[in-house]
Amino acid sequence: MIKLTIKYFLTPEGFDCFPMWFDEVKKAVSLQPGFVTIQHYQEQGNPVVVLIFENSDKLNQWAETNVHDALYERIADHFLKPLEVVKEETIN
Repeated sequence: MIKLTIKYFLTPEGFDCFPMWFDEVKKAVSLQPGFVTIQHYQEQGNPVVVLIFENSDKLNQWAETNVHDALYERIADHFLKPLEVVKEETIN
């Protein structure tokens, strides 16, 4: 398994639209081969997304889709600073 933890630093407008954006991401990514789970929480007032795929290849295939790119562009318009991303292998 591969776990991706992504911390977002968003404008107030981005923070307001995050829940709806996340629902769209969840709907799209859940259709991808190798998808395991996605969740989000807040850390120090910033949204954090945890995404798990079966392996790196499946995660990379998702990251290369047009749907992923379009969703990323929509939220990137609201970045205060770049994302913090941690990628780790998990055992299961």
